[in-house]
Amino acid sequence: MNILIVTHFYEVDGVMGSVRWTSLAHRLAKKHNVYVITHDHNGDKKYTIEKNKNIEIFYIDNECDYVKRGNERRSASTGSVNSVVKTGKKQSILKAFKNFLRSGLYMLSMSLTAKKNAKFINNKLLENNIKIDYVISTSRPFINCFTAFFLTKKLKASWILDQRDLPYSDGASNIEINSFKRAFHRFDKYVTKYTLVSKGMADSFLEFCKFKTKQRDKTFVLNNGYDLSHKSEIKKKKENKKLSIAYVGD
Repeated sequence: MNILIVTHFYEVDGVMGSVRWTSLAHRLAKKHNVYVITHDHNGDKKYTIEKNKNIEIFYIDNECDYVKRGNERRSASTGSVNSVVKTGKKQSILKAFKNFLRSGLYMLSMSLTAKKNAKFINNKLLENNIKIDYVISTSRPFINCFTAFFLTKKLKASWILDQRDLPYSDGASNIEINSFKRAFHRFDKYVTKYTLVSKGMADSFLEFCKFKTKQRDKTFVLNNGYDLSHKSEIKKKKENKKLSIAYVGD
C-alpha cells in the first residue's frame, strides 16, 4: 500500500512528539511505500522532497500566517506590561467579538495554508503517478487535520485521523471550542477511522463533538505507552532503586 503520514514532527532530535511517528513510518516502510509530510523546522528545506531510508519526505511550511504573526508579536514584546482589567457589559461584548474574530481568522489562515500545502503535495504525487491508499494525520498542531482533509478529498484516499492531543484542552474560549467542533464535523464525512491514545481521551472527544453511534464505531484507542486501565495485569511490583520509569503520556 501507499501510505501518506502528516505530522509536524519527524526525525526531530529532542522532541518526544516525533518519536512515535518516526518509528511508525520506519516500521510501515518495511512492507509499504511511505510518504511523510512534515514541517521544515530548520527553514532550509521548505517545499522540497528528499528520500531517507526508503521513505519520501515532503517538507512544507506548516505554520499559518496567523500563528507566525502571533509569534512575531510575542517576540517583539519586552519589559513589563501593566494591564487594566475592564469589567461591564460593553467590555464583555467587545471581548466576545474579538474572540469570534480571532477564532475565524485562525481557522481561515490554517485552511488557506493547508490548501496550499495539499496542492503542492498532490501535484508532486501526480507527477510520479502515485496513488495514495491511506492518509494518516496526527494533531497537534490542528493545521495537520486541514492538510489531511484537503489531501483526502483530492486523493480519494481513506483517512485515519489521530488525536495525540485534544485541541480544545488548554482553556480555549467557547467561541474557539465551537470552531473546533464545526471543523471536526466538516472532516467527519471523509474520516475512515479516529484513533486516540486513551479511552478517557476517546470518550472526551466523542462527547465534545456530540458524535453518535456511527462515529463511535469508527473510533479506536491505540495506547501511547502504559495504559492505566490495564494496571490490574501487573501481578507483582518489582523495586529497582537504580531505575524508575514514569509514564508521561507521550
